[in-house]
Amino acid sequence: MKNKIKSEAATAPLQKVKELLLERERQLATLMNNLPGMAYRCKNDKKWTMEFVSDGVQALTGYSATELVGNDKLAYSDLIHPQDLDEAWEQVQASLKQHKPFILNYRLHKATNEVCWVWEHGQGVFDSQNKLLALEGFVVDVTEQKRVEENLLKSEKKYRNIFENIQDV
Repeated sequence: MKNKIKSEAATAPLQKVKELLLERERQLATLMNNLPGMAYRCKNDKKWTMEFVSDGVQALTGYSATELVGNDKLAYSDLIHPQDLDEAWEQVQASLKQHKPFILNYRLHKATNEVCWVWEHGQGVFDSQNKLLALEGFVVDVTEQKRVEENLLKSEKKYRNIFENIQDV
């Protein structure tokens, strides 16, 4: 009888810890799912092999998290526009050497063959011996902001051209 009581007393705190962990996981999942883009954890390899991708990847790329994790269907690098891939790689590597976060803008190919502009903010995760473990970050669609920016630049150029070519009256 005493052993049963001791066993129940020992499992009570363990059950509380399990419940707390489940609640933390639920909270994290809710936060991730409310983001307007995708959160990720990936390897620092040429494919940027995803270890974790939030469900926001579906709206951003048209692919599910399971299709990208472990390069199951395709690698994240396959989605990056070929003209932007090398520059993105170089910027990430330069930031990692300095142990600084990176901020990138590049084009991404969606599953629908559309191209969108994305903004990415990430950083390296290092262990206590400064060994790089992974990259973690966030990617969001900024296509509409890019369109507005381009239209403003065109408008500015147009009015500057008019102003420069107007003759004094």
